[in-house]
Amino acid sequence: MEKNKFIELATKYLSNEATFEEKEQLNELLKDEKYNEMFVWISNNWQNFGLQKNVHNFNVERGLHKLTQKIRAYEPEFDWDENKKSRFGSINSLLKIAASIAIFLLISILAFYQLTTNTNDKVPITLTTKSTLSGQKSIVTLFDGTKVILNAESKFKYPPKFGDFSREVYLEGEAFFEVAHNSKKPFIVHTGKLSTKVLGTKFNVSAFPTENDIKISLVEGKVVVLKETPKKGTEKIKLLPHQQFIYDTKTKSGKVERFNIVKETGWKDNKYIFDNESLNKALVKLSRAFGVEFKLDIPQKDKYKIKANFNNESFWTIVEAIKYATKLNYRIVSKNNEVEKVIFNK
Repeated sequence: MEKNKFIELATKYLSNEATFEEKEQLNELLKDEKYNEMFVWISNNWQNFGLQKNVHNFNVERGLHKLTQKIRAYEPEFDWDENKKSRFGSINSLLKIAASIAIFLLISILAFYQLTTNTNDKVPITLTTKSTLSGQKSIVTLFDGTKVILNAESKFKYPPKFGDFSREVYLEGEAFFEVAHNSKKPFIVHTGKLSTKVLGTKFNVSAFPTENDIKISLVEGKVVVLKETPKKGTEKIKLLPHQQFIYDTKTKSGKVERFNIVKETGWKDNKYIFDNESLNKALVKLSRAFGVEFKLDIPQKDKYKIKANFNNESFWTIVEAIKYATKLNYRIVSKNNEVEKVIFNK
């Protein structure tokens, strides 16, 4: 059953028919090395079958008959499931998907044969993962020239090679993107239920799993945020420079508003602006930046706010500034002669 699901999802993806949710399901299956290797092999050979260029001139009946005979050479019991075909909608869509599935099944069988009989020619895994710890930042330069600055406590996944129609990556945490322009291959950042689609631009994405909000903040160019909704399908939100889309993962609602560029993207240059912000939230950002846990050990934590600008300040300068601004004291917890926690109290 899982193999059939993989074939259906991969076929739709390679035929540009997959929805956002189907891409997410495919990504989950690709965590299995078997499917991972097979997908890379098939992706590299997909265009050799000429499906994308010739599908509109494809004689489906004759083509399917020939392909079915070829498939039965490997799987004698193979037959089309008539009940499954009705799920694909219009007749044109059905014919396109049916042709895709036939071709995909054939090369899938060949791929399994290739991978099981030629162990010396293993292909690389589909997604490369770059992760950062608390207190770390990292720069990833992709093969198309796109630059990704990864914030602390973040995870970034990308393929060793982009496909022919899009450049798709996955983010958990925060990153600043400087996307190389390519009008033929949109760059898509997947973050949970949202996807951000661009051709070439500069923008920031914040999507930490520990926080309710996902923020897409546009600095230059244009982006389209794709939001999956149960009733409306995919909703598109277009952003202009200095606009950000804030999506509440709990209420599943979003809004577009203007933003301060330094406040949202300054983390990459060790700049932090707290404009009457909750002290609790500010300490989370500082914990992430310095790799040291900042805590509030006081009642009614939410009533404490902070207004401060830190421009590449030292750790102890920031600690003393918070003490002065809030009138709170602090104590240090150390381990192996290194600061592990800063606990603010009265």
